[in-house]
Amino acid sequence: AASVLGQLPELVGGRKPATPAAVSEVLVGPDDVAVDELLALVGRARPDDGPFTTIVTTRQGAVSVALAREQGLDAQGFACVFCAADIDADSSRVCSYTGGRYCTQCHPGTTSYLVPGHAVRNWDLSPAPVAADSFEFLSSVARIPCIPLAVVNPHLVARVVDIRLVLALQAQLAILGQYARACHEWNQLRQLVWPHEYLMDSPGVFSLQDISAIASGLLRDRLQRMVLAFAQHVLVDCDVCPYRGHICELCAEPSPIHAFQLKEVSACGACGAVFHRECASGRRASNAAVDDDDGSASDATDASASVASGSIGAIAGCPRCARFAARAASRRDSGSSGSSGPH
Repeated sequence: AASVLGQLPELVGGRKPATPAAVSEVLVGPDDVAVDELLALVGRARPDDGPFTTIVTTRQGAVSVALAREQGLDAQGFACVFCAADIDADSSRVCSYTGGRYCTQCHPGTTSYLVPGHAVRNWDLSPAPVAADSFEFLSSVARIPCIPLAVVNPHLVARVVDIRLVLALQAQLAILGQYARACHEWNQLRQLVWPHEYLMDSPGVFSLQDISAIASGLLRDRLQRMVLAFAQHVLVDCDVCPYRGHICELCAEPSPIHAFQLKEVSACGACGAVFHRECASGRRASNAAVDDDDGSASDATDASASVASGSIGAIAGCPRCARFAARAASRRDSGSSGSSGPH
């Protein structure tokens, strides 16, 4: 294995594909990727998809991401939601999380918390008054990554710059993770994301604390550090990962490109092939599937391209799609020739 690694520079033209200076250029900005493509990159719904999700489940219980609506005292039998004590309008308070009315013992008016529905529907991150049991529950799930923000409200992605930037960075990190997991140094690399592996493994899914950190910029900073650390490994430091790139078949430029270089590349939504963004510009077609019996991603290069392609459209004139189509046609012709022979 060591001798093969030593021969890699000669096999790919005698040089590594990138320099340390190229690492800082990897970081994507909030508007470097179109919203539809960004939502596809994180495997989530398009802005016109629906209906919105209203409940997400955790081990601690179901978390409501709906906007709570007060149903009135008569709907709850003039009884406290939590302890069932008799209440009226003057002796009760409304919980911003559940929408129910509570007695003043169960809702003393001194507890407030970030309400999931307020955050993901209206991007209102100010703490709101909640009942004591709601405060306890929300506190218990605050660190659990359980809210698929782009599914619950994909419109926020188009409207909130901070969300777009974080999703773009997560998309990059997820692709970089494919490289890292195929690397012999994975056990060391995984320490770069511990204990926040979900930021790499589940792009677009956040905890309540993460949602607050999106607005404050703390999550952006954390993701940028992670992306830069992994990009440094993949592009510069590793003996193998720099050579797991792609060659753009639309221009045949010999320098490798990588699926996580989102500012520079675009992936075919049908087969996962990666091209320079300029080369693929104007070639994006509607969503399509490729009939390829041999098309399962078997290495980090194909796997990362698969992550990058998401559910976006195919690239018109994609050479890889053309090869897959020709192979499928050849199999069909062979099958029809065999079935027409003598029995």
